[in-house]
Amino acid sequence: MKQTAMMTRLAVLVGAALVAVLALSGLAWAATTPLAVTKTVPGSGAMQVARTANVQAYFNHDMKASTITSSTFKIRKQGTTTWLGATRSVNNTISPTSTNGSSQSVATLNPNSDLAANTTYQVLIVGGSSGVKDVNGNALSANKSWTFTTVPPPDTTIASGPTGAVASTSATFAFSSSKPNSTFQCSLDNSTFAACPSPKNYSGPLNQGSHTFRVRAIDATGTQDPTPASRSWIVDTLVPDAPAITSPQENGFVGASFTLSGTAEPNATVEVFEGTTSKGTTQTNASGVWSKALSGVSEGAHIYTAKATDAAGNTSSASNARTVKVDTQAPSAPAITSPADNSYDNDGNFTLSGTAEANSTVTIFEGTTSKGTTQTDAQGNWSKALIGVAEGSHTYTAKATDAGGNTSSASNARTLTIDTTPPTVNNVSPANTATGVAPSTNVTATFSDAGGMDSSSIFEQTFTLKEQGSSSQLGASVSYEPTTKTATLNPSTDLTPNTAYTATLTTGVKDAAGNAMVQEKTWSFTTGANPVSSVTITPTTLDLSVTSNDPFNVPCEKTGLLTWTNNGTDEVDFWDVSITGPDAQYFSTGAQKLLLTSDYLGLSGGFSVKDEVKFTAGPTGEDRSRSYFATLTYKDGNGATIGSPVSLTATARCVSV
Repeated sequence: MKQTAMMTRLAVLVGAALVAVLALSGLAWAATTPLAVTKTVPGSGAMQVARTANVQAYFNHDMKASTITSSTFKIRKQGTTTWLGATRSVNNTISPTSTNGSSQSVATLNPNSDLAANTTYQVLIVGGSSGVKDVNGNALSANKSWTFTTVPPPDTTIASGPTGAVASTSATFAFSSSKPNSTFQCSLDNSTFAACPSPKNYSGPLNQGSHTFRVRAIDATGTQDPTPASRSWIVDTLVPDAPAITSPQENGFVGASFTLSGTAEPNATVEVFEGTTSKGTTQTNASGVWSKALSGVSEGAHIYTAKATDAAGNTSSASNARTVKVDTQAPSAPAITSPADNSYDNDGNFTLSGTAEANSTVTIFEGTTSKGTTQTDAQGNWSKALIGVAEGSHTYTAKATDAGGNTSSASNARTLTIDTTPPTVNNVSPANTATGVAPSTNVTATFSDAGGMDSSSIFEQTFTLKEQGSSSQLGASVSYEPTTKTATLNPSTDLTPNTAYTATLTTGVKDAAGNAMVQEKTWSFTTGANPVSSVTITPTTLDLSVTSNDPFNVPCEKTGLLTWTNNGTDEVDFWDVSITGPDAQYFSTGAQKLLLTSDYLGLSGGFSVKDEVKFTAGPTGEDRSRSYFATLTYKDGNGATIGSPVSLTATARCVSV
């Protein structure tokens, strides 16, 4: 029995020793209990957590410190992707029988800066093969995540202090915090925040103008109000400028009821006086404008002044004096000045305007029927729009009623004709489809509109002439004669003989009332033969070269002849000869000299005549040995070309001396 007891005791001692050895190595717990997080600080869902708090995770195994890293134990603001910078440490010396329950290791995460107030944070401990492990390499089976929310900041309230405009250069403010045991920091006019008590007194003297006081509370944890309370006010101990009375005009005439108006300091109270008697108060607007209606004022002159009291209670000196005269006399008759008498309008919508007594009411009449009223301005100008007036003649007058209710006699009469009928063309020349029309003819159109046409609408772009088949209009001058209501198109040159033309009046043509033609007016005609076409000029090219046989022809000149032949029966009159081209100055004709002494040169039918053409090379001293070119053209009295233009050429080989 004793031996058995001793054997049993030995077995127990051996077993106990083995357990102790396993416990010391950490293998006993690893073999039987999975690695787990047994406690978190702050706890999951914790509120009011201090901004300076560290994050701790307790484990049931001793932890391998190298696995507690920024990748496996981390913190961030909830809803963001950026993890906060922090330091991490591991303590494996906690006893399993401590106040931490069965935990025997704690990992601590210390953020690099204080946490933000009133903010929810997410903590993550990574499990699995890439996560945290105990000293035996056992991994946390799954991620461990939890959240907590930091303490909200205090809210600061200003209980009392100046506001608006005040006539004091000192200020005192009282304020409080939403959290007990808070301290405060104050700032005046954006100065640096500094510790301050409540109430805070600024004895001044403070400068004139705007000031802003700000205060923020700091709670017992050191969290400060991120949105300081603020109050602004204006120090104003200055007397405002005297108001100004601007209306009615000085010595102006008014009725028994009228309005004084003027300017003063914005948002001030203006009091109106007649002598020393107050006539009541009014307010200026934000632009400093004020007005005061007065009624039942007796006939005659009245003198008014005004004073302004600003929002701080400072009162100005008196304004300028303004004299007004209550008037019961009728004003002078108005005058209608526009539109012009006996003018036209094409839609029945127009404006009458004129002059009358300043600041009076003008009533417009057609006969005895009122057409409405309008007001004159301070200079006595007025205007009245009339809409939808019927077609036909209308005569208007006007009467003026002054501020006293006195009405004038009637103005001058003004007649206006409403014409909404588009103009039409009565007659054209040449007539449509006419043939044998003289090439020198003009094109005309006569209109039917009784009121006549708007001459400015009849010009080269609205009255055109084109050869049939061409898109280019002929150059021409266009005019309008109002007496006959006739438009005339005068081509720049005679028309081409035996050619069809189309004339067009576009819808841009308008009558005096502004009505446009409803559709274009077009007509065609054909010209006849032109007498000048019967003349031939030969040769068509005249060579006046100075040949190499004349090397010492010092003037370096030569003459030649052109022949005019009238193959027709009618006389053709030569009115002009022109020589154009780069070397025109070196050529001349006898016809040029003759036309200087006579109006024209006539060539009867069946006759021929010669014209001498002379070439003279350039003056000595320049390069005269070169080729010269020009074009010679004969024209009749209408500007039409006679025959064909002649090409003039010359090649000179001349000695330059």
